[in-house]
Amino acid sequence: MQHLRISLTYSDLAAFDIDITAFMLANDKYIPNENYMVYYHNLVSADGAVKYAQEKQGGLQCKFFDIDLSKVATEIEEIYLIVSLYEAANRNQCFGKIPNVQVNLEETDTSKTLNTYHLATSFPHETSIELGRLFVRYGKWRWETLSVGYQEGLEKFVNKYVF
Repeated sequence: MQHLRISLTYSDLAAFDIDITAFMLANDKYIPNENYMVYYHNLVSADGAVKYAQEKQGGLQCKFFDIDLSKVATEIEEIYLIVSLYEAANRNQCFGKIPNVQVNLEETDTSKTLNTYHLATSFPHETSIELGRLFVRYGKWRWETLSVGYQEGLEKFVNKYVF
C-alpha cells in the first residue's frame, strides 16, 4: 500500500457543508505543526504526502485526499481521517439527512477498494465520524477502520490532536 485516495461524495445540496480532514500525528499523538492538518484551508501537508482537492461531478460534490505514503515525513506515525458537518448543531443537521453521502478508500496502484462507508445509513444521527487511521507497523503502512460517530463537530478532533 503506497498510494491511496479517500473520496467523499454526496448530492450537491447547498444546505450541507461536509468537511473531510486528515490529522497527521507524531509519536506524541499530536500534529507537529498546523501544516500537518490537511483540509479545505490547508490543501497540502508540510511533507507533500497528503493533498486535498474538491470538484463537482454532475449533481455530486466530491472532496478527496490523494495520499502518497512514500512521502510521509519520518516523524509522522499516524494519519487520522475525519468527516464532519460544518455548523451541524446550528443548522439542525446530521448525516441521515443527506442523500447519497459516501466515503471510499481506494488503493490507487491496484484500483482496489479497501472500504466504503455509507454515512446516511451507518451514522443517521451523527455529525462527525472518525473513519479510520493509517499507521506504521514494522516499517509498513496499514489501515484500521474505526467507524466511530459523534454528535459533535470538527472542533472535538482539533482539541484532541492539535492542542
